[in-house]
Amino acid sequence: MEEAESCTREQSLQEVLEISFGVVRAHYLALMVHHLHSAASWQAAEAALFGIRCVSSSVLESSSPESEHQAEAGSDQQNTRALLSSLFGQLCSGQGQLAQTGLLQQPWVMAAAARLMGDYALWFSHLGGPDVPLEAALQLLLEALRMPQAAPAAAKAFRGLCIRCAARITNPADVESLIGLAHTALQTSATHSGVIVELVDKQSVVEGLARLTALLPAPAAAKAAEQLIAPFLQAALVDLQTDPGSIHRAEQLAASLQLVACAIRFMEFGSSASATAGSHPVLSMFEASQPVLTGIVQIPSLQASVPVVSALCEIYCSALTSLREAAQPILPALVNPCVTLFQTHQHPPCLDVLTSCVLYFGAAPAAANLLTHALYVACSASEPVFQVHQLASKQEHVTSLFRLADNYVLMAPALAQASGALPSLFRWGVQGVQLREAEPLRCVISFLSHWAAPTSGLLTNTDKQALKEALYSCMSHQGQELVQALALALVQTCPRHLLRSLASPLRTLLQDDAMSDAVKSSFSQMVCSQQYIDLSGGALDPDSCQLFCRLAMQTGALSLHRFSALLQDFGSLARGEGTSDVLLAYEL
Repeated sequence: MEEAESCTREQSLQEVLEISFGVVRAHYLALMVHHLHSAASWQAAEAALFGIRCVSSSVLESSSPESEHQAEAGSDQQNTRALLSSLFGQLCSGQGQLAQTGLLQQPWVMAAAARLMGDYALWFSHLGGPDVPLEAALQLLLEALRMPQAAPAAAKAFRGLCIRCAARITNPADVESLIGLAHTALQTSATHSGVIVELVDKQSVVEGLARLTALLPAPAAAKAAEQLIAPFLQAALVDLQTDPGSIHRAEQLAASLQLVACAIRFMEFGSSASATAGSHPVLSMFEASQPVLTGIVQIPSLQASVPVVSALCEIYCSALTSLREAAQPILPALVNPCVTLFQTHQHPPCLDVLTSCVLYFGAAPAAANLLTHALYVACSASEPVFQVHQLASKQEHVTSLFRLADNYVLMAPALAQASGALPSLFRWGVQGVQLREAEPLRCVISFLSHWAAPTSGLLTNTDKQALKEALYSCMSHQGQELVQALALALVQTCPRHLLRSLASPLRTLLQDDAMSDAVKSSFSQMVCSQQYIDLSGGALDPDSCQLFCRLAMQTGALSLHRFSALLQDFGSLARGEGTSDVLLAYEL
């Protein structure tokens, strides 16, 4: 009931109020501000703030310089700006009627005020002029974190103001001061009346501060970045040194690591430091984090902790995303812990880190041995997963492994071959094609497609030929199983929305001169068999299967687009959708 009422208020009532503003313009704002100042209860104050917030887009549009050419905009725009300046000046300074009556300290009123400031971020950014109370607004939002009802809105608004108003907060001292205030607010909130700010809200605050830090000059950015993550690293060290085997401690440690990862992730946007070799602030952050990160890898109970290792890998992935090629000095510190953790506990997030490493350093000669060994270990440690033939229960593992293998084929095929992992990946790909789960199946098909038809512009002809020869070798041993698995997926296991994706590997196998005869023989034998027809539960008949087989293998091959459509139609037909007449169009 409450959710329905909230939906009605946010959608239907907002539409009505926007229409009202469109009619009376500044008079609407004047009325709402009057109701706010004369509010005798928190409900009345919250309603007035809502009324001002829900027309924010229209108000900001009418306040923009582009609207000044409209004849009626002159005085109306001046009135609107005066009202907003007065409203935010009193609201943020704590000297207005709301503060004097104590209503602003009511949690729901504070939440409404936070949403209001978040929606009017453009006003604080530039529409309000040089005298907008930006610093006071940010401080008020940090104070609001102490109220559980207001914290989510306050954190979101804080992030919004930091992003929109970054150009106004360029003094390193101001950023460092804001970081200090934020940490004080978060620490105070954790002990103030038992209020604990949710992790997602802390991440919003950290993101806003990280985006501000990223715009500072290199030395100042590094200093502020270390200040930003210092309390989280300190908390993590305490958890490492105090009963790390405790589930509660592990959860706290994971939360601290996620906040560090958040700070690193958003340190990539426009940082002037990134242009200076070796001075990117993330390098300083990563170095400061090393005592915690290496400590985790050395404690057996934490090595086995899924949330801790996931958060650890989140830091590694964030560092790679921010640094890109500049991460080369720390590449061993990224790869080796992930290899160790995956070898002992098979955590899929470790493979995601390796995937990013291959993306940025697959072509770097200095990283060749490191990345070759990483794929070898990843496949060796994955062998037990594919031996038990229960891939549906290991979806995340299959997804991460084949996403990694796909990146090797695309970015570093020579390393994939040097690792000796391709035969195993081919064998497991045959199993993976029969999955019903979309995401792992998508990754398996993508890997097989790029291997069968390497088209990456980064690959040389030598690379492509070497991949082809490796594929021929695997097909000579298990080619029939792969073709049959693709045919079975078409009518039985493949989700409907992925039927077209089967076209790329199957069409390549059918058309390759070196494999064509054997593939066509296996394909026709499978598709035209009574067992295959029975799989459809009566939806298929011998004539439609033979027609499909002839169309798929015809000498004048269909284009990839039409071949994909053919598979889609045949797969739908096998699932009882439509009639065999749909195949006749492909004979034209």
